[in-house]
Amino acid sequence: MADMAQQDVNTTVHITDLAIKLLNANFSRFSCLLFLFVIFNCSNKSENKVNPATANENILSQSVSGDSLEIIIKNIPPQTTAALMYNDFDLSSKNIYFENKSGISKTISQKILKPVNFDYTVLYRTFTMTDNKFVPHYHNYLISQPVEQIEFLFDEKNGDIKLENNNVNIITYDNITNAYQEITRKTNKITSLQKIQQIENLHDENKKNFTDNKLLLLNDLVFYKQLSLLSPKDKRIENYLLSLEKPVWSTDLLGIIYQYLQAKKDSIYLLNLNKDKNTIYNNLIEIGIANHLMQYKEGKYPNYAKNLEWFKNTDYYIDNKDSLEKLLTNDKKPDSVKNQILSFDVYDRDRVVKLKNVLSVRASKYYLLDFWATWCIPCLQNIEAMHQMDLPKELEIFYISMDRTKDKEKWSKKAQNMHLSNSYLFTETQNNKNIISKINLNELPRYILLDKDLNIIHPNLATPQEVDFLKELKTYIK
Repeated sequence: MADMAQQDVNTTVHITDLAIKLLNANFSRFSCLLFLFVIFNCSNKSENKVNPATANENILSQSVSGDSLEIIIKNIPPQTTAALMYNDFDLSSKNIYFENKSGISKTISQKILKPVNFDYTVLYRTFTMTDNKFVPHYHNYLISQPVEQIEFLFDEKNGDIKLENNNVNIITYDNITNAYQEITRKTNKITSLQKIQQIENLHDENKKNFTDNKLLLLNDLVFYKQLSLLSPKDKRIENYLLSLEKPVWSTDLLGIIYQYLQAKKDSIYLLNLNKDKNTIYNNLIEIGIANHLMQYKEGKYPNYAKNLEWFKNTDYYIDNKDSLEKLLTNDKKPDSVKNQILSFDVYDRDRVVKLKNVLSVRASKYYLLDFWATWCIPCLQNIEAMHQMDLPKELEIFYISMDRTKDKEKWSKKAQNMHLSNSYLFTETQNNKNIISKINLNELPRYILLDKDLNIIHPNLATPQEVDFLKELKTYIK
């Protein structure tokens, strides 16, 4: 967790290396949101991604051989690595690194194969820290197929980048995304229904004001992504996916599919894709199901086996059987994650003890481990959400803060203010660093459910702000 703890600098610091490590982590719940939502207010946890060894012609017009995009970043400072993101042909997130190992500022160029024959997005996700405050840099670029080169200028002062292309085929749509997220991130007493009404109004207003077809497509894309977060079972989401003829290949699209499938996860096996003539919809859903099944391959839910067997009859599975079969197989020893978690070092007052010893003191039928940090906004929001819930009486919650030791007083004050019992601070030991790396505990928030014998029931439970949280919890707590 040392990577996450760059919080002791009083001057502006580039956190590009940290951002890259966070982006590299295998996120679940919402892989498309990745690192930014550690800073803002969506929840993400660990997700394995489907990376078939070879591109298959049947899957959505995959990478056109030899058709590439050159990305140039100018003025990268010495010993600095910048990174951009895009979605590969299977919608998995890919990082493009621009590493300057020299002693002078440099211009670095990288090429990527265009993932599909549709327009696609390239994203910039990083942050700097000034006076102990996180300053995110969050940019979204729509790239049209004809574009062969895109140029950015790195700002050494703040770690941000500036688009230098003056090209109608490249659209920066930060303003669209920010306007919607400003509504969905509201943390006052506004209800989900009120938020939905507000994003509907914004969607209608944009449709009146936008004349460019690409802006209208982006307006739809971002609206339905936000709607899927607020109301994943809304019938309009399915209608939107069914209507797509030229989808914008993006993390927003992956997010919509993810939420759509989460809402249907108990009945995925009843989907009738192979008899439907909508090839784009079918392929998008099959790609999404592959990611969904991989996420749950350790913490299986009741209909997981039915969904998996159904998936094995899809074109996507048949065309990528060898690679998908390996990725969907749980080859970890049953107690491997358990042993790592239980040997985690935490402070109990001023003593360093193993998490197993801490848990053993409070006998319970079930334990929920909440890994959080004082600087992690979604973590705090999820804790507040749990405070409002009617949680099972058989459940004991343990809060493990990932703040650094030097911030012990800050952690203690926050825990008291939020009325957290069973609150502990992780220790910066080599043992913990090894565990964080081995079990992908380098993203927050993270929820791990244990039974009375400290066996792991679910290594990556839904987050309290997700509609599936209580449902998942009650599925496992009998």
